[in-house]
Amino acid sequence: MEFSKFVKALISEQICEEAQRHELETVAELEEKISDLRKLLQDKEYAIQELEKIKAIPEQEGVVVKFREVYLCIV
Repeated sequence: MEFSKFVKALISEQICEEAQRHELETVAELEEKISDLRKLLQDKEYAIQELEKIKAIPEQEGVVVKFREVYLCIV
């Protein structure tokens, strides 16, 4: 009986270690993906700013309101 309990405890410990390793790998992958998405977002924001500088706004009477909403979707 004692040997069986020891084997079960050892298996449980190995399962926990594997779950923790998998969790750490998943977190690292997600952090890398977030970093890549942030870089991509910065590149896109820069491109938008450059296009806004180039694009001439026709002169019109009235008020021009400019706003921007950025949505980030993490898959």
